Amino acid sequence: MSCSPVPGGENNPAPDLTAERGALAALAALLTRERDALVAGDLETLACLAAEKEAAVETLERLLAGRFAALGREGDHPLPRTAWNVWLARQPAGVRAAWQHLLAEAARLRELNRLNGRLIEERLVLCRQGLTLLAPSSETNLYDPTGRLLSANRSGEVARA
Repeated sequence: MSCSPVPGGENNPAPDLTAERGALAALAALLTRERDALVAGDLETLACLAAEKEAAVETLERLLAGRFAALGREGDHPLPRTAWNVWLARQPAGVRAAWQHLLAEAARLRELNRLNGRLIEERLVLCRQGLTLLAPSSETNLYDPTGRLLSANRSGEVARA
């Protein structure tokens, strides 16, 4: 996917919308796969997806930077968002609709990412609870690191056992 201007439309950022929509769709697919791997506890897939997600985010950042750069060459507004809004207001309804679709897709991705984050947090809580149950506390240790019975912290019954 290219960020180059459309023929006859020098510095027109419209191609970025198509490229950004494709990049968002690719990221959505990765987030969905990530959710499935989180639910399944598939660490190998999660490791692979991390690199793919990083590349997908870099692609989106590059496309966004290209769009803002095109607006900087086109507009007289110092803020890229302001320049984008001015540019968008001059576009046909189809371009404005495509932009609204892009915004909706970005909101959907934020929600997917938030839900994946909740799954990760839930897994962390379960792991911590499991470690708490499995790891001996200082109150329940019967032996020191050398294997000798710790009778000083125990009642006489435990020490004799």
